[in-house]
Amino acid sequence: MNSLVSILVPIYNVENFIEKCSVSLFEQTYKNIEYVFVNDCSPDHSIEVLEKVAKNYPNRINSIKIINHDINKGLAGARNTAILNANGDYVLHVDSDDFIEKTTVDKLVKKAQDDCADIVVFDYYLEWQKVNKKVVHKFDQDKIKYLDLVLSAQTENFVVNKLIKKSLYTDNGILHTQGLNFGEDYLVVPKLIFFSNKVVKVDEAFYHYVRFNDNSYTSSISKKNIEDLIYVYHELDDFLAKVNFDQKSLYLGCVTKKFELIRDSMSIEKFKFIRQNFVIQDQDVLLNKMSGIKSLMLKLLNKQMYFRLLILTRYYKMLINFSQKIKKRY
Repeated sequence: MNSLVSILVPIYNVENFIEKCSVSLFEQTYKNIEYVFVNDCSPDHSIEVLEKVAKNYPNRINSIKIINHDINKGLAGARNTAILNANGDYVLHVDSDDFIEKTTVDKLVKKAQDDCADIVVFDYYLEWQKVNKKVVHKFDQDKIKYLDLVLSAQTENFVVNKLIKKSLYTDNGILHTQGLNFGEDYLVVPKLIFFSNKVVKVDEAFYHYVRFNDNSYTSSISKKNIEDLIYVYHELDDFLAKVNFDQKSLYLGCVTKKFELIRDSMSIEKFKFIRQNFVIQDQDVLLNKMSGIKSLMLKLLNKQMYFRLLILTRYYKMLINFSQKIKKRY
């Protein structure tokens, strides 16, 4: 169990988070780790904090790379730089405002090697300032069924809750699309799963996903975010067609993601843009099978009832925020 694991960390504007993140990485019980940090032109003191923390771990210092971008390339570009500079047999993506359990790499590598798996997925925690919530990642041992779950947005498409064999990237020419900073994982993860020989799961939560960093890459919905997701939809549609994989799960997933865009946009201008540009195959058929708030919002959008939709999204958002506050208390 001596495989080299590359932990890949993009850094941008996380000076208040990088210490906790890096400590959790340097204190891993697994020994054979390479750390690839990518400074994506961070405007704050993130790198200084990281370098200060690293001095406390002399056993790790020779395994740390800090790569500096000349220009800001965004999350996708930073991840690509990390992948291209990784030497590990496996890669583990960790965002620099998050942190992981000390035994994460140990347990994941053991599972990968015991089961001869290319990808090992695991559960995670949502972290607020005072409380956290464990999220069980929905999984199926059948790779095709699991891919359907990911495409249909019935389970998370994160790269951060997966140990991934690096050869899946290199052998299949898979990289993140630079400039694409919303939905980028949704474009990459299905490809990794498709080309993998075996995907397995460890039923433990290792990753702590911080939900209170307002400076993160994906902290708000913009018109660019909408354009990014539309691009992802078309690219995935083309990919699945080329490999002769049924696209129905993708259409279902993108209807769900379209609903999420509407829910979080809360702007008539953005509603109009979504309606005009995010056209999903078989959407009307899928809508007729749906019920509840998702169906109502999408139908209001289709009927161009933008003001009613705006009122509905505001009330819905208020209810969600209130519900989250209650959960955080208890």
